[in-house]
Amino acid sequence: RNVPSAFIWEYLNGWEIYGGLEAYAQLGFAGIIIDGLGTPGRGRAIHDVAYENIHGCAGLKDHVTAIPQLKKLYPFLDFDRFGIWGNSGGGCATARGMLEFPKVYKVGVASAGNHDQRMYNGFWSERYYGLYAGHEDIYLPGDNTALAANLKGKLLIVCGLMDDNVPMAQSMRLVDALIREDKDFDMLVLPRASHNVPTIPYFIRKKMEYFIEHLLTPAERGEE
Repeated sequence: RNVPSAFIWEYLNGWEIYGGLEAYAQLGFAGIIIDGLGTPGRGRAIHDVAYENIHGCAGLKDHVTAIPQLKKLYPFLDFDRFGIWGNSGGGCATARGMLEFPKVYKVGVASAGNHDQRMYNGFWSERYYGLYAGHEDIYLPGDNTALAANLKGKLLIVCGLMDDNVPMAQSMRLVDALIREDKDFDMLVLPRASHNVPTIPYFIRKKMEYFIEHLLTPAERGEE
């Protein structure tokens, strides 16, 4: 599961497991974490939703469906300025959110994303999709590049040049698809970074600056 049961802000190896939400809150952002269908730790019936449905990103549709309810509970929040970020599978989910729900997510930071499960480690993909041989059609929805034409918001794609888990080729393939669709986006390549992009201080700063620039008003940024 993703929703924390305690306010623990640091994870192993310096990774901010909640993406620095405490710091963002001090800037005026509201951080939302939702356990959708497919999230482990909630029982077999919920977990099984993820099988043959990696592209569902552990209930990404549930996150979007929850927004009307959140509006009723917290009317003081601005639901026209939604941002999303994630690393690895979360990077895939971030791009997926921006491309599948472009009217909802306006800004995204996707780092080290495995954007096409056909290009990722077989021992992981086949665990959740089943064997690739003879079931190629099941893998097709897991290709984010097929949705590149849908991009409307601000997307920052980040990858580490030394990533031996999700090679940079995954991000470059998405970049190529966006270019072919004549879409504007931003990219950051970290030459010395591995898969552990969220531990890089430079990335932590750039991610925060990206959300500040594209989600906060000039007044909220202290420019007026």
